[in-house]
Amino acid sequence: MSIMFGGIDPSIKKNGKIFPNNQVYTVKVVKDNIEWRLVQCGGDVPLERTNHAACAISTDKLFIFGGFYTSNLRFNDVYMLKTTDFNW
Repeated sequence: MSIMFGGIDPSIKKNGKIFPNNQVYTVKVVKDNIEWRLVQCGGDVPLERTNHAACAISTDKLFIFGGFYTSNLRFNDVYMLKTTDFNW
């Protein structure tokens, strides 16, 4: 299973501009079948962002650093997602 966090979401528009999201998806690939599942996370959920860094630091923790909300608003923060219970 893989995990995807955030990114650009064409369905989120403000003043005609596309904005990022803070959604978490799990992705399972079995042969020719790809299964995406939106996960509801608890805890201190990060703000929406794109262009962030994400790294699995163990089998049950995903590390998120920085990113952009807009070209003028950039983050310098760190979040940890526990993938066993999907809590930030």
